[in-house]
Order: sequence, then structure tokens, then C-alpha cells
Amino acid sequence: MNHRLQSTGFLAAVALLSAFMVAFAAAPALSQNNALRFDGVNDYVTFGANTSYLGLKYFTVEVWFYREGPGVSTTTGTLGVDDAIPLLTKGRGETEGDPYDMNYFLGIRASDNVLCGDYEEAAGQIQESLNHPIVGVTHILNNVWYHAALTYDGTALRLYLNGSLEATVTGLAGRLPCWDSIQHAALGSALWTTGAPGGFFQGTLDEARIWKRARTQQAIADSMNLQLTAAPGLNARWGLNEGTGLTATNSISGSPNGTLTNGPVWVSGYPFPSGTTSLDLGSSSAYVTFRNPSQLGLAHFTVETWFRRDGAGTAITTGTGGLLAIPLVTHGAAEADGDNRDIDYFLGIRSSDNVLCADFEEGVGGTQRGLNHPITGATVIQNGTWYHAAATYDGTTWRLYLNGVLENQLYVGQPTNATPSQYAGLGTSLKSDSTANGFFDGALDEVRIWNYARNVSQVDSAINAQITGTKTGLVARWGMNEGTGSIVRSTAGVTLPGSIKGTGYSWTGAAPFNIVPTPTPPAAPSGLVATAVSANEIDLVWVDNSNNELRFEIGRSTNGVGGPFTPIDTVDAGVTSVANTGLNISTNYCYRVRAANMAGSSSWSGVSCATTPAQSLYALDLGSSSAYVTFRNPSQLGLAHFTVETWFRRDGAGTAITTGTGGLLAIPLVTHGAAEADGDNRDIDYFLGIRSSDNVLCADFEEGIGGTQRGLNHPVAGTTVIQNGTWYHAAATYDGTTWRLYLNGVLETELFVGQPTNATPSQYAGLGTSLKSDSTANGFFDGALDEVRIWNYARNEAQVDSTINTQIAGTKSGLVARWGLNE
Repeated sequence: MNHRLQSTGFLAAVALLSAFMVAFAAAPALSQNNALRFDGVNDYVTFGANTSYLGLKYFTVEVWFYREGPGVSTTTGTLGVDDAIPLLTKGRGETEGDPYDMNYFLGIRASDNVLCGDYEEAAGQIQESLNHPIVGVTHILNNVWYHAALTYDGTALRLYLNGSLEATVTGLAGRLPCWDSIQHAALGSALWTTGAPGGFFQGTLDEARIWKRARTQQAIADSMNLQLTAAPGLNARWGLNEGTGLTATNSISGSPNGTLTNGPVWVSGYPFPSGTTSLDLGSSSAYVTFRNPSQLGLAHFTVETWFRRDGAGTAITTGTGGLLAIPLVTHGAAEADGDNRDIDYFLGIRSSDNVLCADFEEGVGGTQRGLNHPITGATVIQNGTWYHAAATYDGTTWRLYLNGVLENQLYVGQPTNATPSQYAGLGTSLKSDSTANGFFDGALDEVRIWNYARNVSQVDSAINAQITGTKTGLVARWGMNEGTGSIVRSTAGVTLPGSIKGTGYSWTGAAPFNIVPTPTPPAAPSGLVATAVSANEIDLVWVDNSNNELRFEIGRSTNGVGGPFTPIDTVDAGVTSVANTGLNISTNYCYRVRAANMAGSSSWSGVSCATTPAQSLYALDLGSSSAYVTFRNPSQLGLAHFTVETWFRRDGAGTAITTGTGGLLAIPLVTHGAAEADGDNRDIDYFLGIRSSDNVLCADFEEGIGGTQRGLNHPVAGTTVIQNGTWYHAAATYDGTTWRLYLNGVLETELFVGQPTNATPSQYAGLGTSLKSDSTANGFFDGALDEVRIWNYARNEAQVDSTINTQIAGTKSGLVARWGLNE
């Protein structure tokens, strides 16, 4: 069964000016803030056909843009976007076939001025050269700055405007883009393999970036207001700050510069937020205290900060068996052993050899309450240099990271003192009486405390971001951007302001936020087990042996353990199971899985195989007379929101029945109720059928309690004529607002209603007929039914498509009933 992939997951559009003015993380101040203005006639920047940096299987493509006029559109290819204005691209519609296919295209659809994107499948994928367009929902205005981003993670394509999700296209496993495309990459136009341009943007572009991974929505929002010169996974970045000349310089070493063509003009760029600072504690006795808020007492945690050491500072001991160290971020000090005056966490620099270090003292439930558990790094900290430090503890293992790279880990397996009476601080270590011990000589920036141990991928993903807003697990974040005064404020997580004490402190320039960690590939997963759970589904589980993967990649073979294996899916870090659905009966499938991150991929796990059972493939033929199925009136089938779906084959006319005044004359397929009375519980909850007058799909319901006219019918009809002897899949959904009708997974029609159904009918539910409250059957379907399902929510098109060819087995979220009719 062919079905079309559609954009799903649209978020409601927010007011443009509000979206534009949302305060995201501020950028470090740069000496210049320029951009390029394109005339919309023939201006563009070309980066050539580079595949080593710009040819990507997984990607994030993003740019700031300021549109000033219509420009000139081009096509992204057959079944793509026919009228796209290019922003940042690698290719457009040309000759079909790898390597002449497009890798990625981010632009604006000219017909309705919404954001759009596209890519074409590579050789060896499910359908080489097939386009996968995606379009947004927000109308782009002229003379307004916007941020656009397009991502592909191996299974889904997503489009973002100003950090908000505009659209999603799912079901793209096994459909990798043409990463070896020899079409040229460009700004402001889209180029063929010859370098010939097509389409031209009219307006200004700034801060163009290409990543070799799909970034999360949060990561995009956190960094879109930063000018990033480098970051983990950032393969290309053109800041466009030159202000003169014919070259757009790439800040990523080895990645191609751009050549200005036909006269783009240097102008002022997007107004990145400025004025960011850090707190320089000086060389005497300044520090920050937060007193002892309960939120900072943690059993599991991640403590992180940017820091620049300028002098020796004053070291302090963390306790017997601990460290002699310069404090950076702390909760507690060496004061007493065995009660709540023990350290919860201490992140600092060991004074003897100037390496990163951390410590805590054992809490209640430990084998020796008050015992210190120090850990130290390996890299010598140099004065005058900015670093990022992070210490994590998950209740079992200490881990210490410098610049996003694991410096050391230590198994402890003991609890921290998560309820200390001591104070939390920056640049010192504070006792329960607020006495300060030890002092850091240098600057601190972007201090964060989380209530869980973040893995290396999570640390790296936000290492160059200045976080704003609520984040899961983020207890507090102090951005040090006040620039004046003696208070540091928590601008994310809970409100926990700190007071600056002592003398000699000052506000100074911010950290550079430019670290590129050098991660190692993750360890290979193990223990892969494939289990056939139905004729159409095999479930996979495996063991995760790494803590630094970004994703798992799954391959499948239908030719035994020797392969070849085809990529079928990717899942996020930490996920160790997946269901592979839509399979054929009585077929042997073999699987393998590997972990991947920015450094590369692990080796493959061992292969595990399973064979789908030979499930009976029957359907129920109701014949041409008066056969039907009744379920009586179970409460579970009375639904306010629903999806009703079935496979059906019509063999004859059948007997039509009316659904009520103002309703339909139709052949019933799947129903709950019949035309019986108006205005009480003898009204129809839902009716899915075939309209007898023109043989198109149809559906109806009668208004329930709370509607403007109880008992009023709300019919909806499709457009495709149903042919006898042909199998079709039908689905009707209602979300309390809009009817939607799908035939073979494609939306036939939709109708705004905005009224409630009769979700508590006294009538019977049935197949092939429409039943009254006394069980009288009305109307009969002549044909066969199969795989009937009723869900308690309105499934979207992608969800309908995802299971259209699957015989569902087992419990599924929201699935009220499923009759496979395989008896």
C-alpha cells in the first residue's frame, strides 16, 4: 500500500513580534557584527561541492534572515517544493540520481511565504532521488529578522522558526539524504553540480551554520542568539562579519570559505544581544554566597562552570582524606565529620598540581558517614585561559569533565550529604556559620547546578550555550550577566540570587563559549535480542555500554546474519529498545545495532534474528444479504474524541440507511448508533460508511450534551469513488473540533465542527450495520472487513500511516479495541 508522508506535529503559530523578542542566550561581544545583503536578482555566495564537511547524512542547517522583497523562486525537484526561495542550500532539482541529488535545502515557499525545506534520498535508500518536502505555518513578513533551522535525525525532518517547531515529517527511517551530492552549497541561491544558480533571495543573511547532527529544539533556541565560532558537531559556520572583500570566511578549520558572486553587499547584521559579562572575583577575598536553600542539597547532581584562573588564590582542605584545593563551586566546607556539617559537593582546582578536582563527604546511609571521596583530573590548568568544568555524581560514580572531555571517573557507591546545614557558594567554601574558607583568584561565568548526573553528550550539547528558561533537572543557573552591582541572579531553574561578599571583585568580559570537545567513539552495545511479537512486529532490546552516545543506529537484513544490512531506524541516547513494525509474515529478519556520537560510531553489536509467525490472514465477508457484527453497548466504545479505522472491500451495493435529519444516506462500515431520536442518548456517537449517492467515503455524528443543538448531525464526505472488488483503508478522526477523513492514509477532507459528540449513547456498536438502542439493525454492507480499530483520540495522518499496513498485537496507548478478524 502506497501512502504519502505528510508534515505533522505543527505547533500553533505565535505572534511574530513576541517570538522575535523572546530573550534567548546572549552572544559574547564581537568586534564586528556584519552580514550580507542579496539583491534577489543574481547575488549569491558559493561554497563549492565540498562533501567532506558539507555532505551530511544527518544535519542541522540554520541561518538568520531578513527578507526585503520577493526574490526569485526555484524548484527543489519532482514532488518537492516548486516555488522555493533559497536561504542556505546544497543543491536543487536537477538530474535524478545520486550524486546529482540535493543534500538539503532551507528556504521560503513563494506561494504563501512560509518556511520550507527539502532533501532527496541517496542511492541505496528506499527510493533513490525521492524528495521529502516540509513546509511551515507562519507567514514570513518583510523587514523582520527571523531565525530558520532545518534538521534531519535519520527518522524525521523538522523545521523551526525562531526556535519554535513549525513542522515535522516522520517515517523517514531508511531514507537518508544524498550525502555524497556534488551539487554546490550556497547562501542566497541553490546551485547545480555545474555551479549554475537557480532562485535568489532578496534580503540579508547572517550567522549561517551547518551541523553534522540533528540538534534538539532546545539546543537551537539556546544558541540561536549566540555567534558561535566553534562547537561540538559544527561542521561549517560563516559569521559574515568580514565587512569587506569577496570572501565569507568559515570559522571551522578545514571547512570551505565562501565566494561572493555578482555583488552581495556588506551591511549591518542581526542585532545579537550584547553586554554579556562574567564575574571576576579578584585576588583578595571576594566570593558569592547563596546561604543554604534546600534546592541546592542534592544526592545526584551535575555542577558546572566556565572559569578563568588569574592567580594562585587561597587553598583550603575539604577534610581528612580529602583535597587541598581552590574552590570554584561548592556546597559546604570541612567543618565536622558525621553530621549535616559535611560537604555535599565541592568543585575546584587542586593546589599541588593545578588540575581540576572534586569531593564530597558521605551522608546518611553510607558505610562511613563523613568520609571524603576526592577525585582529580589530569590536565594542568593554565592561568589566563578560559575552561569549562563539570563534575557529576549519579549515586555510584564520580565523573570529572574538562572542556567537555572526561578527565577521570571513580566508583564510589556511597550517598552524599544531601541535607547539609552549610552554605553554597562560588569562589569559596562556606561553613554552617557562613565563614568563608579559601578563595579563587579569577573569573566565573555560566554556573549551573542540575539535580541529576548529565552524561558527556549532555554536557557537550550545552557547553557553548547560555541557558535561559526552564530545563528539565536544571536547579539553578547563574549567567553572570548583570554587569553591575553585588547580586548574581539565577535566570533559569528556581530563583536563587547570590550576594557578592568581600572586596576586589569586578564585572568583566564573558567566557568565549567556543569549546570543541574531542570525544571518543562510544562503546558498542551488547546483548541484542530480537523477539517476534506478532506477524508484523519484532521487538529489539539491547544493553547500553557507553555514556557518551548521541544515538543508536539499527540495521536489518532479510538475507541472514551475513547481510547486507539496511539502516532502518535511529533512537536517542539511552534508549535500549525499539519495535520494528510493518513486517511480512513468515519472514526471517536479522538485526544489529551500534552507538554513535560526534566522534564516530562504535562497532556493531552481535546479530540477533527472529522470524515472524504465519498469522492467519482472514477477513470477515458479510455477504450480500443481512449479516453484521454487534458489540452491544460497552462503555469503552462511547467516545468524545476518536479514531475509527478499518480495511474494507466492497463487493455489492448493500443497503443504505439514513444517519438522521441533515445527515447522510450511507452504507455502514463501523458504527456506534443509528438514526433513532434527536436530543437524547439515542443519538449517534460515530458512523463510518460509504455514501450511497456517489460511493465516496463518509462519516457522521450527532451533537451531544453541551452542544449548541443536541441531536444535530455533522456529516463529512470524501472525494474518491470506491470501486467494487478493491481493498481500501478508511479512517475517520474527531478531536472535539475537526472531522478528518482518510482513505489509504491520505487526507480526503476535513471539516471544522467544534461541537461535542454523543459520547454516552444507549445504542449499540456494530460492523456492517447501524444499530439502535433496541439492537435493531439498519442498513447492511455487502463486502469484507478486516483490521478494525477504535482509538480514544484523534490520530494524525502520520500516526494513521505508521500502522496502516500493520496487524496490531498487544496493548497500544489509546487503542480501545482492535478486531483483527483472523478467526
